[in-house]
Amino acid sequence: MSLISQTQARITENLEETRKRTQESLAKIIDPDRTFKGLQTPDFSDNKKRGATVLSGEADSVLYLGQDARYGTTLTPSGSGGDFANKIILAVGFLNEGKKDADQIDLSNPDIRYGAGLTIYQRTDTGKDAIFDKSNPKNKDRKATTKTPQKAVSVFEINADVVEVKSRNGGVNIIAGYDPTLPAYGGSTFERPNTEYVGVNLIFGNPDESTLKDEKSVYGLQPIPKGYNLAKRLDEMAERISEVNNNIFELITNQKILELSLALHTHPTVGVGAGIALPSIDLAISIATVKTPKDIFNILNMITAKWNQVAQKVNMSSVSEGVINSFFNFTN
Repeated sequence: MSLISQTQARITENLEETRKRTQESLAKIIDPDRTFKGLQTPDFSDNKKRGATVLSGEADSVLYLGQDARYGTTLTPSGSGGDFANKIILAVGFLNEGKKDADQIDLSNPDIRYGAGLTIYQRTDTGKDAIFDKSNPKNKDRKATTKTPQKAVSVFEINADVVEVKSRNGGVNIIAGYDPTLPAYGGSTFERPNTEYVGVNLIFGNPDESTLKDEKSVYGLQPIPKGYNLAKRLDEMAERISEVNNNIFELITNQKILELSLALHTHPTVGVGAGIALPSIDLAISIATVKTPKDIFNILNMITAKWNQVAQKVNMSSVSEGVINSFFNFTN
């Protein structure tokens, strides 16, 4: 396959300086008017021989509609495959890792890598251990991880250096577990398919499954708090703290009343000389009319506060509809 195609010259204005000079020099060597550009193009022809539909782009880009080697049908005598596993690839940048112009690219490979694009699987496996070619140790690191690997499931996969999802009307919805009906292409052992809901995981990095399940790890997944429930529970917590503060203030006030009564009280005496001290009338009146009722009131307040604390703890737990943490959605 020729390195040079009869197309408009490559635009160099946005290239870094070294690459810009290289491209301009090559163009001048090939043609002074720079009416050509050098393109390296992969060879996708073997995929067509196996029955796939392949639409090649100008250079390193392709639209592939065919089978996937993991579960799909195969035309090779030694190949493995199932009864169906269609795959669609729309991507660019297959000549990576030292590949060069005219190198064969097997688009049925489940470990296929490209610069940017999307792959739609009718049936495949997910998780780091779902690599197809185990002879290459790098494949495991490249495979996207998950806390809940699944087998024989349909997958929509997007890969790029940066992925941007934009909505002109301002609505972006990520929905997991929406359709408990057919079609289902495997994985479930339940009578109703597509009911093994695993929620939405927002994951930084690509750690292994055990790390994602480790709550003590900085990369471990934890439940995402639910905003309204969290705000309500925080308000209740503030109320509980206020109740405790009020009870403590009331206890201190009552204690001061008792201390003041003790400081000012007198004991009537009977007899000659030192005599015998009788109970303090003013202190008895203070305790009977002020201190004891307030103590009873404070005890009731403290019982109520404790009840409210227990109720709040229940409301914050997983047994309540008002639980703070999401049951389904996690992040690290």
